[in-house]
Amino acid sequence: MESFPQFAAKAAWRNMPCARCFKSLWAEPSTSPALCFSCRAKVEAEERYQLLVHGMQPASAAAWLLGDFRKPLSVEELAEALSVLADVVHEPEGTAAAKEAAAPVAPREKVRMLVLSLSHPSWGAPLIAAVLQDEGFPVTVEMVDGMLAIWRLSTDEDRWLRLEEGARQGNPLSTEQAAFVESFNPAFRDRELTAPHPGALLCQDILALRGPQRDSGLFLHAAVDAYSEYAFGFLYHTRQPEAAVAVLHNLALPFFKRRNLRTAVVVAADVPEFWPASTNAYQRYLDLLNIGEEPALQTGAPTTGLMERFAHDFKTDFLDRNEALLSDARLTTLRTKLDNWLDYYNAQRMLRGYPNYGAAPTDRIQRYLDNQVQSSA
Repeated sequence: MESFPQFAAKAAWRNMPCARCFKSLWAEPSTSPALCFSCRAKVEAEERYQLLVHGMQPASAAAWLLGDFRKPLSVEELAEALSVLADVVHEPEGTAAAKEAAAPVAPREKVRMLVLSLSHPSWGAPLIAAVLQDEGFPVTVEMVDGMLAIWRLSTDEDRWLRLEEGARQGNPLSTEQAAFVESFNPAFRDRELTAPHPGALLCQDILALRGPQRDSGLFLHAAVDAYSEYAFGFLYHTRQPEAAVAVLHNLALPFFKRRNLRTAVVVAADVPEFWPASTNAYQRYLDLLNIGEEPALQTGAPTTGLMERFAHDFKTDFLDRNEALLSDARLTTLRTKLDNWLDYYNAQRMLRGYPNYGAAPTDRIQRYLDNQVQSSA
C-alpha cells in the first residue's frame, strides 16, 4: 500500500478543488472518486485514522486532522498538534468511567479537544465542550472530561507539567501558555538565566517573616542556586546588607568551593540593601571576590522567579507550620528549625518543572559532579 504522500502526489490531490474522504484515499488513483470536503468529514473510521497518522509526515497529519486543509494552521496550533499527536494514537489507560464517557469521541474530535486543552490550559471541560459545539463537533462536557482524564490532563497541574515538558523538548509556548506555566512555577520565568554549573549564578533576596516579630524585625536573608535550586538562609533581626553578605560568605560560597565550583554572578533583588551598588557594602564584598552583580529587575520583576518560588515554598512549608514560634521562640531556636527545614528542602524536596524537573537540589548537583568525573575519566 502506498503512503499517503505518494498517493497524493500521483493523484495530484492538492490541485483538486475538493478533497477525498478517508474511505477513498487508499483506492487506486484512476478509480478514486472526487468527494467533497463534507463527505470526508463524515468518515471517521479509526483504522483509517491510524493509517493516516503512520503514513504521513507529522506536519501533514496535523494539518489534515485539525480541520480544513485549505486553512493554514497557526504556529501555536501546529506546535501543539505535533507535540501531542502521539498521545492520541497511543492513549494511556484511564478509569472505566473515563473510557465509557470518551468512547463516542471521534479521532478528529479528540485531536481538536487535545489542542484546545493545551492551547488554552486555563479552560475547563465545559468551555472546551462549548467551543467544540460551536465548531460543529457533537461532543458533551462528559466526553471532554473523559478524554482529559485518559490523557491525564484533567487538572491545571497536569496541564502545567505537560506544557513544561513540551517546552523542554523545544516546543514553543504562546504568551497564554507561558503565563499559565509561570503561575504554577515562577522559576520558569528565569529560563533565560542559564547557569553552566551549580553555583555559577546565585539569586538573593530578603524575605520578611510573618507574625508579631515582623514589626520589630525578623528577616530571612536567602540565596538560591539558579542551576539546582539549592537554597541557603540566615535569620537576622535587621535587613542590613551585612547579613546578606553572611549568607554568601559563611554558607553559599564555601558550599560550592568545597566542590570546586565557582560563583560568577549574583542576581540581587531590587531592594535598597543591594542597590545602588556604588555605595553598598554588599557590592564591595562582591567586588573583593570578583563576583558580578546583576539586578533582578532586568528579568521584568522585582525579584527572580527562582527566588519567588523558594519564597512560596518557605511560606507554605515553614512559616505556616511554625507561626506560633514566631511570637515567642528564641532566635537560636528558629535558626535551628530553619536549618532542619533547609536540609529537608535541599535533600528531599522533589522540585517539579524548570529547572530541576522532579529532582531534589542535592541530587541535581551530584548528577552534575558525577558527569564531570565521567567526562574526565
